[in-house]
Amino acid sequence: MSTTIPEPSAHLETDLWRWLLFESSFSRRRARKIILQGAQSSALSLFWQAGLAIMTQQIHLSSSEDEAFARARNDWPSIQKKLEEERLRGISTIRMNETSYPPSLTRFLSQEQRPMLLFLYGEPALLD
Repeated sequence: MSTTIPEPSAHLETDLWRWLLFESSFSRRRARKIILQGAQSSALSLFWQAGLAIMTQQIHLSSSEDEAFARARNDWPSIQKKLEEERLRGISTIRMNETSYPPSLTRFLSQEQRPMLLFLYGEPALLD
């Protein structure tokens, strides 16, 4: 069954991180590992757009993980709608690889200790 995926939003990488960490069937440890494999290059969103076969190959998904991503692709419009509604209410999400991530967290916490995502209302620059 082929599902048409809508055009990616500017928030696709963040939305994928959030889905993996909090809404997928992946353990936090496995989700974190998958994310960190491509965190420097926004690879998750690139692989997501390239299709399930490419994603499976590039991030070494098992068959059960591959099935979880296939379900997410089918449910993606509703997932994105929910996350977009939160953004419209003023909730921002900052990934640990974004420039707006507070430098103090990077300075004082090891990568394993840092929160992958920060959720906030208001101006991200005030976090530091």
